[in-house]
Parts: sequence; C-alpha cells; structure tokens
Amino acid sequence: MGLAMSMAIAFGYGAIFVTSPSPENLRTLFEFIFKGLDALGYEEHIDYEILRSTNPEFKGAVIRLNVFREHRQIIQYIHPNDSHYLAHAELLVIDEAAAIPLPMVRRLMGPYLIFMASTVNGYEGTGRSLSLKLIDQLKKQCIQQPVVAADVDAPVLTSSRLLQEVTLEEPIRH
Repeated sequence: MGLAMSMAIAFGYGAIFVTSPSPENLRTLFEFIFKGLDALGYEEHIDYEILRSTNPEFKGAVIRLNVFREHRQIIQYIHPNDSHYLAHAELLVIDEAAAIPLPMVRRLMGPYLIFMASTVNGYEGTGRSLSLKLIDQLKKQCIQQPVVAADVDAPVLTSSRLLQEVTLEEPIRH
C-alpha cells in the first residue's frame, strides 16, 4: 500500500488521505511510502517534509506528509470518524479496515479512488463481517448493467466504479 501511495504522488494525486484505528498502525505503511519516494528520487527536506503527532498516545507517529516537488501534495492521516475531511480527497487508503466498525467504514466511502486493506481473519469476527457485508455490497454496486439510450446505439454503463479484489494467501514479511 505504501509503495502504491508513493506512486500516486508521482502520478500527481494532490490530496491523499489514509485512515486506520490509530496512526501508530501506519508505521510500516509510511516506511514503504518513504522507500517508494526514495526510489523515485524524492528527498526529504527538499521535496517533502514529515509531520509527526505531538499526542503522547501516538508515540511520534507520522500523521502528515507534505510534498512540494512539482505542486502541493499531501498524504494526511485522519481518524476513521472524520469522514467530513474527505470533501477534496482524490485517494483514500483504509488500512486495517476490519478493525474499524462497519458503519464507520461505510461513511468513509465516497466518489474518490479507495484502496482498502484488511486482515479478514481475526479481529474476533469483524474481518468476516467486512468481507461478507461490505465487500458483497461493493460488488453489487459495481456490477455494471448496460442501459441502451433511445438515441444512442452503444450501451451506457450505470456504474463508474470498479472493484478489484486482491487476496494474499501468504503474509508479507519485510
């Protein structure tokens, strides 16, 4: 996910938001963002700056990345309850989605591109709830039903969303 987010920066995405139950959960994700930016030739203090939380509970976790190489871009942590901050989002990354209550995850859904990662085993059944309820709902919303307009020969698709599921059978070790 972190490498994909660094590529989103390289592709010009300006407003990237990431959420998880706590910013502490994102340490590895941000490490991979930094590795990706390094591989792309970005340099800290020249092309981007890192902002860390001053909240003692978050133990100095990264909460924001300001990128200023070509134009202003951000990667900003938001709490899962703060969906109202997503009005200008271009990309939302939901990490550890199964650890976030399902109604809260639903409120995070919007017109922007969404990457969602989760362990569906564990979390005492919440992962199963995520996979059964939310993923099934997303699949139904993304089924594109062709509708033929009266004055057009080609079918028009009713949905502009695409759901792409990727399942890892073995855990990632870094």
